[in-house]
Amino acid sequence: MKKVFIVLMLGLLLFFPLKASDVYEFLSTTTTGAKQFIEKNPDCDGRGVVVFIIDTGVDVSVPGLRKTSTGEVKVIDVQDFTGEGDVTLSKAEKIEKNGKVYWTLKDSDIFLTNLDKLNGVTKDTEFYIGVLKESQFKNSEVKDPNNNGKFDDEWPVVVFNKKNKDGKDLWVYYVDTNMNGDMADEREMTNYNVRYDYFYLSGRKNPDKKGDILPIEANIFPKEKKIVFHFDAGAHGTHCAGISTGYMIHGQKGFNGIAPGAKVISLKIGRSNFAGGATTVESMKKAYDYMIKWHKEHPETPVVFSMSYGIDSTYAGRADIEKYLDKMFKENFNIAGSTSNGNSGPGINTTGMPASSEMIFACGALLPKTSADADYASKISVNKMFIFSSRGGIVPKPDAAAPGCAASTVPHWMKGDVMRGTSMASPQAAGVMALILSKAKKVYGKDLKYTQGEVKRALMNSAIPLKGYTMLDQGRGLINVEKAWNVLNSLLKKKSVLNYYKIRTESPYYPDGKGYTVYLRSGYIPEKPEGFTFTVAPIFKPEVTDNEKMNFFEAYNLVSTAKWLELTRTSAYIKGKTPAKIPVYFNKKYMRKPGLYTGRVIAYYKGMKKINQNIAFDLWVTIVVPDFADKKGVIEIPQTALTPSHYKRVFFYVPEGTDEFTFVFTVPAGNYGKLYLELFNPEGHNIGMVRIKPSKDTVTVKKLTISYPDVMPGVWEVVPFSHFQQKAGVKFSGKIYLQTVKVVSPVKFNFKAGEKPEIKFNSYLESINREKVNVKAKIKGYFKSETAELKNGNYSTDFTIGNGVKGARFVMSLSKEDFNHFTDIAVCVYDSNGKAVIQTGFNYQQLTVDAFDLPEGKYTLKVMGALFKKGIKGIKLHVDKMLYLNNPVVFSTEKANLYPFVEKEFTLKANSIPPVCPEGYRLFGDVVFKSSDLIIGVKRFFQ
Repeated sequence: MKKVFIVLMLGLLLFFPLKASDVYEFLSTTTTGAKQFIEKNPDCDGRGVVVFIIDTGVDVSVPGLRKTSTGEVKVIDVQDFTGEGDVTLSKAEKIEKNGKVYWTLKDSDIFLTNLDKLNGVTKDTEFYIGVLKESQFKNSEVKDPNNNGKFDDEWPVVVFNKKNKDGKDLWVYYVDTNMNGDMADEREMTNYNVRYDYFYLSGRKNPDKKGDILPIEANIFPKEKKIVFHFDAGAHGTHCAGISTGYMIHGQKGFNGIAPGAKVISLKIGRSNFAGGATTVESMKKAYDYMIKWHKEHPETPVVFSMSYGIDSTYAGRADIEKYLDKMFKENFNIAGSTSNGNSGPGINTTGMPASSEMIFACGALLPKTSADADYASKISVNKMFIFSSRGGIVPKPDAAAPGCAASTVPHWMKGDVMRGTSMASPQAAGVMALILSKAKKVYGKDLKYTQGEVKRALMNSAIPLKGYTMLDQGRGLINVEKAWNVLNSLLKKKSVLNYYKIRTESPYYPDGKGYTVYLRSGYIPEKPEGFTFTVAPIFKPEVTDNEKMNFFEAYNLVSTAKWLELTRTSAYIKGKTPAKIPVYFNKKYMRKPGLYTGRVIAYYKGMKKINQNIAFDLWVTIVVPDFADKKGVIEIPQTALTPSHYKRVFFYVPEGTDEFTFVFTVPAGNYGKLYLELFNPEGHNIGMVRIKPSKDTVTVKKLTISYPDVMPGVWEVVPFSHFQQKAGVKFSGKIYLQTVKVVSPVKFNFKAGEKPEIKFNSYLESINREKVNVKAKIKGYFKSETAELKNGNYSTDFTIGNGVKGARFVMSLSKEDFNHFTDIAVCVYDSNGKAVIQTGFNYQQLTVDAFDLPEGKYTLKVMGALFKKGIKGIKLHVDKMLYLNNPVVFSTEKANLYPFVEKEFTLKANSIPPVCPEGYRLFGDVVFKSSDLIIGVKRFFQ
C-alpha cells in the first residue's frame, strides 16, 4: 500500500508540477491534493461557497482573513452566542450640568456629550447606552484588550436608530474607545454583516505597550435591548478559519489555506474565559439554528461548516447535539460539515461527541512528513497518524483523516502560530468540501443539490489508507480532493434518492441493545452458530416521495478484510425501506493471542470494480483479547523496542473488587529517548499520561499506582509510545501488579470525642504465595458527599484553605444519560477576588479537581454546564468533597504474614487525636498494604 500511495502522489506532482519554494508546508495544502486541484481548476478554489467556522470567534483583521482570492471581503458575518460579549442597553437620560448637556443613565457615573451632533440624529432620536467592561475579558488570554496595563477600564456604548440613504431604518452604534466621554470623535458603526465594521479599544497610557491587538465587531438586537460584541480572545477559531480558507496568510503570496476563494461566517460558541474556550448553554444549538436560517435565506449558496469542538462520549451517537446534527442533515439540502474526531487517543474507543454523530464527517489528525519537517524540524519517512488523534470502537470513526497541524492565522495578541490537534484536521476537511462544492457549483449551477451523505461518502471513498494503521486509527485513510470530486460528481449524476445508510447491530453498550459496530472488549468471543447480524437501511434525501422510497433498490458484493471475520453470504441488497441483513461470525482459531483484532465487511456496488471509490458502506468489527494476571496477580509486558512515532497496545483485565493496581515500567541504560505511557479505562477514557526519562548509565524504573476514583473493573488499555520528535527510539519492559489483598468490608472506625480512634478490619490474600506485609493507615482529612440538582447546568460550593487544611479534592460525576445533554461542562475555582486559579472541565462524565498549592483563603468551585438545550430539569451532580489535613493522623504500623484466602484480623490505633470536623463532614483515611515496597492493597475508610 505504501508503494501505491507514493506512486499516486508522484503522479499528481508530475501532472501538476510544484516548485518546492512555492509550497508552504507549514500549512500543508499538498497532502490532500488541494493545491494541485486548484492549479488544475483555478476558478474552483472555494469561490461561491461559504464556510461557517463554529468556534471561539474569528479575527477579521489578520492578514489571510481579510480578502478572498478574488479580492472580496473574506469574513462576511460574525455572531456570538456565548454571552461573553453581551452588553445590556438602557434608555439614556438627557441632563444639564454646569451649563453643559450630557446623556447618562440613572444612578450611573456615565456622562456623554455631543450625542446630538452624531450623523443622522434628529430631535426625536432615542439613545440607548450600555457599557463594555474590561472585566468581561477577565480570566481570558486578553485581559487587557487596550494594552494600557489596567484591567478595570470601561467603554460606554451609544446605540440609536436612524434613516439610511434609502430612507430605511438602520441601527448604529458608537463606542467611546478613548474613554473621554465625547462621542463626536468616535466612528459610526453598525451590524458587521452590513458594512463590515470593526474597531479597536484605545486608552493606552503605557508607552511600552503599543499596537492594536483585538478587533471587535458587534450586532445590535433592539428588541432584546442589547448589543453583542464579537471577538476572538481564544485564537482557536481564527486558526481554523485560516486552515480552511486563508488567502495570503501573513501577507505571503502562495501561503493559503485549503479553499482560499471561500467566504467565512464566524459563529462563536465558546467563551475565552473558560478552559478550552468551553461552550455555554445553548450556544452550539443557536449557532446551528442561525446557520440553517442563513442557508434558507441563501438557498443557492453551498454551505460548509467546520466545528472543532467536542468532549468524550458516554452513549456515543446518542447525545442531544448528535441527534440534532443527524436530523439537520436528513432534512436539509446543500449543507455539509466536518468536526474534529477528538484528541483523546491513542486508546481505542476514544471518539467523542459530536464526532459520534452518524452523519457528521469526523476527521482524524494526520502528521504529514512535509509538515513534520516544516513545523517541527522532525524527519519522518512517511505520513503518520498523530498519537493523540482519537480512535474508534463503539462507533465507526474517524471517517477519514487529514493533516492535523499547521501554522495559520492567529490574532495579533498571540505569539505562536503553530497548533496541532484534530481541531486542525476538521477545517482541512471542510476546505476540501468547499473545493469540490465550488467545482460542483460551476458544473451544475443553480441545479446543484447535494446532501451531507453524498459529500461525506465522497471524502471517505477518496481516502488512501495509511500502511500500519487500522480502521480505528484512520477510518478510510487520507482524503484526496481530486478523487473526492470524482466520487461526488458520479453521485450527483446518479441522482439517487439515497442520502446515507443507517447501520445497526447488537451492542451491549447501549440501553436499547442496538449499536453501530460489533465491539467486544470483555474477552468474550462468540462461536458459530452464535454471531452478530448487521442491518443496513437507507436514509433518504429530503423531499423524497413514498413511491420513490418504495422503488429504491441497491445491490452489493460483500468482502471481509480479515480471515477471522466470516460471512455466510457474499452479496446483499436493499429494496425500498427494507434493510439488508448481513450476519457475521468469528473464527477463534485466528484470535488466540492477546491483542486487538479489527476487520471490516466492505459492501461494493454490484457490477462495479472492488475499489475504494465504489464502496457503498462498510461494517466494522473490533474484538479485544486481553491479558489476564497470573496466579500471583502479575501481568508481564516483555521487552519491546519502539522507534520514534511508534506505539504498542497492551490490553489487560482488572477484576471486580479491585481498589488499586500498579504499573512498573523499566527502561534499560543507554542512549534512548523518553518513554510515554497513556492509560485508558474500560470505557475508553484517558486516565492520564506518564513520561519516563531514561538514564545513559543506569536502569530507570517508574511506578504508577491507579486507585480511587479512577479504578473500575473491565479491560484496560495502556499504550507505551515514542514521540515523533525524538531522534532516538526507546526500549522498555513492564509488569502490572493487580491488588492481591482484599479487605472484608466495612472497616470499623471506633472513635469517641477526646480519645484516639482505632480501626478494625479483616484481610486475606488472593494469590498463591504467602506475603509479608506492612499495614499502615492515616486519617487524611474531612469528607462530605452530596447530590445536587444542576439548575440550568450550574453548581457552586465554597471551601477554605487554612486552619489545618492544605488542599481540597472534588470528585464529581453525572449519569451517562445526563452527561449526553451537555456540549461542555466548564469548571473553575475562583479566589475571593474572582480570579480563576483553576480552569478545567469535564471531558467525560466524571471529573476530579485538585485544589492544592494555593494560598490560604476562601475559594469557590463553580460548575458551568453548557446544556445543548436549556430547560432540562432533574439533572443530578454527585460530588465527593475531601479537605486534606496539613498533618494527617497516623495509626500504628503492623507487620504480618498473609496467606491465600485465610482471613486475618487487624486492629490499628491512632497516634494522636484528630481535629474536629467542619459541620457536615466526617473523617476519612486509607489503609495501605505494602510488600517489598510495592503497594498490594488499599482500602478507604470513613468515620
